[in-house]
Amino acid sequence: MTKKTPWSLVLLCAAAAFLLAMVMSHAVFHRAPITSDETSYLFQAQAFLDGTVAREAPNLTIPFISRNSMLILDEEAGWLSRYPPGHALWLLLGLLIGSPSIITALACALGVGLLVRMAPALSVRGWVLAWVTLSSPYFLFMYGTLLSHTSGFLAAAGLLACYLRWQTTSRPGWAALAGLCWSWIFLNRTYTALLIAIPFGIDALLALARKRTRQELIGTLSFAGCAAIGVLLILVYNKQATAEPFWMTYLYYNPSDNLGFGQRHHLNTFPKVPGYLHTPARGLGFLRDNLVLLDQWLFGFPGSLIAWLALSIAGWSRRWSWLLLSIPASVAFGYVAFWFPG
Repeated sequence: MTKKTPWSLVLLCAAAAFLLAMVMSHAVFHRAPITSDETSYLFQAQAFLDGTVAREAPNLTIPFISRNSMLILDEEAGWLSRYPPGHALWLLLGLLIGSPSIITALACALGVGLLVRMAPALSVRGWVLAWVTLSSPYFLFMYGTLLSHTSGFLAAAGLLACYLRWQTTSRPGWAALAGLCWSWIFLNRTYTALLIAIPFGIDALLALARKRTRQELIGTLSFAGCAAIGVLLILVYNKQATAEPFWMTYLYYNPSDNLGFGQRHHLNTFPKVPGYLHTPARGLGFLRDNLVLLDQWLFGFPGSLIAWLALSIAGWSRRWSWLLLSIPASVAFGYVAFWFPG
């Protein structure tokens, strides 16, 4: 039987996460969308609430259209967010209750609760995992915002929790739920989801090769099949938003924001800019800078990443540690191919 944290501790940790997220939202960010990304997500959530993907584009001047950052404003496509729909759909729940910050705090509570509940399966005490998570300034500041990382964390926590249950119980239903959680990540942060899929996919195939049972095969197919639902849904959304299933909204907004190396971010800008020559060296430089920032803000002191690695080694699990370390590594190195430093 899979080890699980008692529900009393899970609920206590989830409540603490909810309260801390609400404090950050109210006391630090004043419940305001301070970035154009957050405004874009809220705009799209309001459009969904009104029953549409895109509003009719108003007749505005080109400079205003181009400066209206992170929103597509186009006569053909209309007026909509440049981002995939996953996070806007989550914020829609917040609009329905009149407070997006509450639904963001709920994502924090549910995500922490899921991880605390499944912590013993990783040979980690639930309260230890909660303490490490909720003592992170990086984590808490993020949950004061309305950025997509907030619902993305919940989806990733669900993916990990369901995947652990599948691998420890061999029940295909958990595999299907894990696939659906990955679909939500894909509808939220598409490239991140693809990078996360690499270590999970390898681990699932290795487990199938090791166990070689009919039930494991059914679980693997369920995992892949439910993950494919997210791919199909994004194709449907793209068709509605850009009229082309394989044309993502963020590439409609700026075709030169694509992955890879070469000239980037030089199209659809006002005033006209030359863009950036993105190279592997530039991408690795961004990775270095981000690791330096994370080393400071993960736990709030220089050397945070070293402390994290020390904790990882101290709690090493032969079955799970390689997977848990390869997931952030895959994301970190994968974004070397993206032109933006954030």
